[in-house]
Amino acid sequence: MKNKTEKVAITATEESVNGEMDQHFGRCPYFIISDGERNYAVKNTARDATGGAGIKAAQLMIDHSVEVVITGSLGPKASQALNDAGIRSYVGASGNIEDVIKQYREGQLK
Repeated sequence: MKNKTEKVAITATEESVNGEMDQHFGRCPYFIISDGERNYAVKNTARDATGGAGIKAAQLMIDHSVEVVITGSLGPKASQALNDAGIRSYVGASGNIEDVIKQYREGQLK
């Protein structure tokens, strides 16, 4: 089982754990951050960047001390920025955010 207190960010279409994941890391509207005790939404301020949205979103994750990112897809520059910061990433996930958090905490995501 994964560490239940790790700070995990999931790309989201809305500000709720009851919503669906967004498939794009750099251009998602929100991130739902879960620290094992609470879940909260963070607006993706990088979404409307004319370029480098993935790298700017990675910096947002660093600023929020995120340890793990779960998303549908992740570009190479954003992936490298997260990796350089020691943030693990899981790609290819989809569905309800609350379910994805549970799957991660139970070690079901690869």
